[in-house]
Amino acid sequence: MTINELFVWISTVFGAIGAIIVVYEKTVHRTVKDINDKIANNTERVNKLSEKHDKEVEAMRDEIKHNHEKLLNDHSSFLKQQEMNGIIMRSLSAVTHHLVDGNHQKQLEDSAVEIDDFLFEKAKTIKE
Repeated sequence: MTINELFVWISTVFGAIGAIIVVYEKTVHRTVKDINDKIANNTERVNKLSEKHDKEVEAMRDEIKHNHEKLLNDHSSFLKQQEMNGIIMRSLSAVTHHLVDGNHQKQLEDSAVEIDDFLFEKAKTIKE
């Protein structure tokens, strides 16, 4: 093997390596870069959607909590109305019995005290 042949052989090997590198850069590297760009883009979109979803879930939780508090207040109001209706009915019964027979003075006094106690208790809960 002569120096010219050796030089041609080395040049051919380096040329082939160069061609492989060029083909790699043109095809494989570009394809991998495109895939990585798509992955990054999709990851960014997923993160934005996740943040939006988290905000929507938090808003729903706040709304549910607010509605729950309203329901508790309504329930408390219904219980107070039930108590008040009981007092009114007992007082009305005492007044009716008194009108019928003129007696039941003690029941009227008890009803008056019960109404006063209810009103005073209610007045304590009023905030200025």
